[in-house]
Amino acid sequence: MFGDKRKEVEKYLIKQGYESFKFIEKNGDSYFYEVRNLWHGKHIIRVKDGFFGFNKEVVSK
Repeated sequence: MFGDKRKEVEKYLIKQGYESFKFIEKNGDSYFYEVRNLWHGKHIIRVKDGFFGFNKEVVSK
């Protein structure tokens, strides 16, 4: 089950336009990723499964 949800989150990140991402850790319902895209560069985000889909929050830039 853990692997399936993680793959869903990674598909969501690809749809959001992230060029590369690296899984950092899972903490409760949240998944932390180090991501990189053209506009924002490298930063850490937290992705959580919400009622209407995934919620993304920037943790550090």
